Amino acid sequence: MAVGTLAVATAVLLSGCTAEPGGTRAVITANGSEPQNPLIPADTVERGGARVVDSIFAGLVTYAADGTVQNDAAESIEVNGDRTVFTVAVRTGLKFSDGTDVNATSFVKAWDWAADSANGALDQAYFSDIKGYLADDPATDDVERSSLLEAGGLVLVNESTFEIHLKAAGSDYPQRLGQRAYFPLPAVFYDDVDAFGEHPVGNGPYMLDGPDAWQHGKGIQLVTNPAYDGPRTPVNGGVSLIFYDDLDTAYVDVLAGFLDVLDDIPDSAMATREGELGSRSIDQPGNSLLSVTIPTTLPHFTGAEGVLRRSALSMAIDRDGINERIFAGLRLPAVDFTSPVVEAYSDEVPGSEVLRYNDDEAKTRWAAADELSPWDGRFEIGYAADSGERADVDAIAQSIALVLGIDAAGVPYPGSGDLNAAIAGKTIASAFVTERTAGYPGALTFLGPPYLTKAPENVSGYASEGFDAAITAAALAATTGDADSAFEDAQRILLADLPAIPLWYSAWRAGYGDKVDHVELDWDAVPQYFQITKTP
Repeated sequence: MAVGTLAVATAVLLSGCTAEPGGTRAVITANGSEPQNPLIPADTVERGGARVVDSIFAGLVTYAADGTVQNDAAESIEVNGDRTVFTVAVRTGLKFSDGTDVNATSFVKAWDWAADSANGALDQAYFSDIKGYLADDPATDDVERSSLLEAGGLVLVNESTFEIHLKAAGSDYPQRLGQRAYFPLPAVFYDDVDAFGEHPVGNGPYMLDGPDAWQHGKGIQLVTNPAYDGPRTPVNGGVSLIFYDDLDTAYVDVLAGFLDVLDDIPDSAMATREGELGSRSIDQPGNSLLSVTIPTTLPHFTGAEGVLRRSALSMAIDRDGINERIFAGLRLPAVDFTSPVVEAYSDEVPGSEVLRYNDDEAKTRWAAADELSPWDGRFEIGYAADSGERADVDAIAQSIALVLGIDAAGVPYPGSGDLNAAIAGKTIASAFVTERTAGYPGALTFLGPPYLTKAPENVSGYASEGFDAAITAAALAATTGDADSAFEDAQRILLADLPAIPLWYSAWRAGYGDKVDHVELDWDAVPQYFQITKTP
């Protein structure tokens, strides 16, 4: 229990109260993990680093716990008539934690740096819709140098205003701007990028507590940033993120009172957590969707026969039964192509009955497909052996085999890289598991990239003029209601064609100690640290 000892020591060290007029504010202790990369917003894609970066930086907008958009550094974001140009007014008087100004240049220069392939930012693709963005050609070793500024994709009007020029309509673009890739950077970043990644200077509700705040492999100490002025103003004195080697130890520390917040309950505690935590146990949907994708090139999966077989397979999968038998009821069976965390989610999209178990109808449709072309061979589902998806795939294959009376089985690839290489190289000769995780709480992130005709992330080969038109209508929509209506039209088409078969949404289980209140996970299952209060 070495890590548990660390939690005790840290809790004592930060028992922590910061001086505050009229009283003190306690420091919250929460679980974390060692960031995989330096703390640069556009280069942070994993959960350990994201917890920190999202706390010490603030974008033009931020997201409430339910995913709704709130202005943060932005005073306003206006759009032109064809939804291709957005004019952003940055609030005046904002500061980074080093005292320098947060202004339009802070955003424009940071985005231009992140979009340039030569800088290798992992999230550079977030800028692909802006004029001037150039994607690398995977067939060559050439690195395309994107310059959003030189190409006019970003236009600096003055120190408080800039314009975003998109390649095509994108009415939901402001919704994306709370993602960390779009955070601003201070001038000191460009002096020494590597040094900045170790000692970042941000503009968010928290900041690192001095030059030794990041103890690699142990934790990161955050304190409130007095320069921050926005909707996430903390009511506590800071956050001590403690890096745990395993969640079991972290859970024991919550029960013992050494850890205040744990955002991921270990499997070993799933059966006991409600009795041990009571009302301090949190359950909520996650922001990813697991599916089985069926390439359009597979034999028996084209034309009218393919439509019948895809729907039969979907209705032969007993999502609820598998959830109870294999996963102890901890999964959330999918009823659409998005996720419950997005506003456009609906469990009543016309055609969604195809995602519900119906063994009789599945058999009827499979038999109808056999009349067009008799089935032969085995239905296979590729998955990565290192992904933990074997139980999912085995249960799915068994359900299909029992209902349809065919041979069905999973095909393991050694690792995720092997599976992804086969998918990207179009050498895979079976269906395969895919997982879509939202980068921002919007329906387009689930519907557009995987299914638009010839989109880079469309790995099924699916093409539908009707679907493309519906997504275009959503991009041109003047209101959220109009966009949601267009997204529903798009989903109707997907439910009829089933280029992929949605299976389960991710789900998050969290818990917290008895010394803290107002603990809530956001749409991305990260605690809203700023609103947590603690009894000293």
